[in-house]
Amino acid sequence: RTAAGGDRFPAFDGYRAIAATAVLALHVAFASGFIFREPGVGGYFFHGDVGVAIFFVISGFLLYRPFVLAHLTARPGPALRPFARRRLLRIFPAYWVALTVIVYVFQQQEINSVLEFVLVYGLLQIYDDTYRFSGLAQAWSLCTELSFYAFLPGYAIVVRAAGRRRSPAGPLSRELQFVGILIATGFASRWVLVSWLGDHSYSLTTLPVYLHLFGAGMGLAVLSAWQTAQPSETRILDRLGRRAWPWWLLAATAYWSAVTFSGFDFDYAPSSAGQWVFRDLMFLIVATGLLVPGVFAAREGGPARSFLRLRPVQLVGLVSYGIYLWHEAAIELVQDFLDQPMFTGALPTMLAAGAAVSLLLAGASYVVVERPALSLKDRRRLREP
Repeated sequence: RTAAGGDRFPAFDGYRAIAATAVLALHVAFASGFIFREPGVGGYFFHGDVGVAIFFVISGFLLYRPFVLAHLTARPGPALRPFARRRLLRIFPAYWVALTVIVYVFQQQEINSVLEFVLVYGLLQIYDDTYRFSGLAQAWSLCTELSFYAFLPGYAIVVRAAGRRRSPAGPLSRELQFVGILIATGFASRWVLVSWLGDHSYSLTTLPVYLHLFGAGMGLAVLSAWQTAQPSETRILDRLGRRAWPWWLLAATAYWSAVTFSGFDFDYAPSSAGQWVFRDLMFLIVATGLLVPGVFAAREGGPARSFLRLRPVQLVGLVSYGIYLWHEAAIELVQDFLDQPMFTGALPTMLAAGAAVSLLLAGASYVVVERPALSLKDRRRLREP
């Protein structure tokens, strides 16, 4: 939650809590059959994968901000080797443990070949249509996230190199132009791939299709870094985010629009390119609207920021990665314990039980795996000059 330049963003664990809860609610509503029994209310659960969009926008913001701040202040950017080490330590240890336990201890999933093992443990499964949902089905988004980690330093190098050339665009304008290209590429990729290949193509889980979300977070990072680099020129940004309720109202309206007007079939029937792009746009507005008050005027008060800073909400956000890794296994454990077949069960009971088991598993993951891995990252950094 601390960014380069000493800026703090105390609401971001709260945002992670919202994202993880949305994904959990989606999968509980699906497993219990609530989505299909109650299609009216179920639509608000069906689009719970907006949580993934929120995670992607958060990543775009937090990971690009140190790079763009270095650009705007003419300082060296983050070193690539430590950046890669920190990212790998953040994502792989907890993922490997969860995958191993779920496949070989809980035996909820199977890995049936050496190729499948290599792809799944290497987070490469989205590049083979046969295995893209193997292992942990939700791990497709971790593959996409990992590809963003690989993409970001190269992108930052290109943007910085463009700044050394003679150009009428200033540094802020140049950064925003590049971000605009990323966002346009994301929407265009979705349109083209759905139009040509259909909406069940494995290519729809790859990075280009989600660049609009990462790009939105990077756009917020550009404005936030500019605010740090030129505080006297950017007071309008503080005023922009001071009142949270208009932004959250915008996010709520966009989510309602996605549920009401996107026209997705709850039976997961094929959808058109226009439906996908419209929903992508609404999800981008949801995630960006939620984050603006936590980025600009981040230390201001108000009900929204107060909620995000509540200790229980912060704790859920702290273990949100573990929730994301373990929640589908937790739902299956609950179904087995209650002897409930798939697509049966009361939503409130399954949601409460699934959330409780997910939190227990996520808390154990954080204490036993994630925190020790992150401490290795921090100790190595202390030894570096």
